[in-house]
Amino acid sequence: MLGVAAALAFVAGVVVLPALAAQLRSAPDATPRVAQSSGAPVATPQVVEQVTQKPNIPELTEDERSEAVALATNNPFVAQILADREYSVSTVGVWHTSGDLQKIGAGVIISLAQPATLELDWPTIDFDRTELTTPPYQQRTEHYLATGVQRLVIMVDLQRGQVVSVGPGPEAGTPPRSFTDPIDFGALGR
Repeated sequence: MLGVAAALAFVAGVVVLPALAAQLRSAPDATPRVAQSSGAPVATPQVVEQVTQKPNIPELTEDERSEAVALATNNPFVAQILADREYSVSTVGVWHTSGDLQKIGAGVIISLAQPATLELDWPTIDFDRTELTTPPYQQRTEHYLATGVQRLVIMVDLQRGQVVSVGPGPEAGTPPRSFTDPIDFGALGR
């Protein structure tokens, strides 16, 4: 189905364009009248909305966002990387299961002012795509060299109150890794 912004509605022989539909919704008392050229009576366009069903994706509260940033930046592993570096928190987004959309925590992306080369034992997770385990991941570390690191991607389990994974952003040069990265960078900004 189309969303309201993309929908065209035909009511009484009149096409209601998305811009007009928005105008009608915002100013119901100023409903424009459209004259028919055939001398027929004036018709009033009506807005017909088609509502798309969106999943109930959980959201982070401001307190959860603050907690996630505090846990991420105060984590000893992350603090070691950030020491003597300029950085900014660029994104904090919800981290949830894909099946029943249960909130796990937050993904925090920290941008470094200058690219870094880091050879570390990176804390990482293997995500259980069946989501049958609790939590739906296993923690481990993986030693590798990452070059050109401009961002850190930090996964914070808010239920457990801890950072469970830290990795370089996708722009970094890294060797092939043995895990499947569970992060959808496009959705993380929500």
